[in-house]
Amino acid sequence: MAHTRINHPVGLWTGKQQPETALDRLVVLGWKGNKTTGREAHSARCFSIPTWIPNLTGDDRQYIDMLVDAMEERQRLTAHAYVTEVLNRGDVCNDIPAALLEPSAILADFEMEQEQGDSNRGKISAAQIGAWFTATLDPLVQASVAAKNGWLEDSYTMTEADAKKLKQVANNYRATLEKLAAPKPMVDINTGLALQKAMALLESEDGISRKLAKKIDRIINPPVTEEITLDAL
Repeated sequence: MAHTRINHPVGLWTGKQQPETALDRLVVLGWKGNKTTGREAHSARCFSIPTWIPNLTGDDRQYIDMLVDAMEERQRLTAHAYVTEVLNRGDVCNDIPAALLEPSAILADFEMEQEQGDSNRGKISAAQIGAWFTATLDPLVQASVAAKNGWLEDSYTMTEADAKKLKQVANNYRATLEKLAAPKPMVDINTGLALQKAMALLESEDGISRKLAKKIDRIINPPVTEEITLDAL
């Protein structure tokens, strides 16, 4: 029985690493700095991931290399976005969730990209949602929870436990919003209502928030399909 990986360990790239197994490939992630803005580049990282080989037969086998190249590039871009988001918020990125880079997840991202239409075309991945949340909604959610608990009153001094709880609540919202990257998110109506309430904290809209708002609205107000019965025929 094949071992199912939970994550892909990430390490600093030294130029000497090798794939974890003979069936793996080593992916190297790099960043560029910006002298104008003073932004320093993150050190290069690498990780090992199973090589994807499509099961094509007959004349279709001639397309294998093209399909593998496309899959590997999308996996690299998804991994790069995820690691960048973690590093940019000052955390250490020790691994990448394996589910994020599974071929089925990459296909789901591609299909959602196609669903956007000409006016809203553009991929929105779980990593992008996470980065967006950290930059925009995270502080608003934490402030809202703190205010609800009376922790922002002048007479109250927040404890370390309070701060930990705020971060945990914010992380739960981020993880749930990241589920919306899937074409058919596994999110129920009550959770959708909670997400909608959190999104209402935003003072302005952007491309990602509009896409998320539409997906949340579809969760809360699913399309009504008329049931066809034998009596209607």
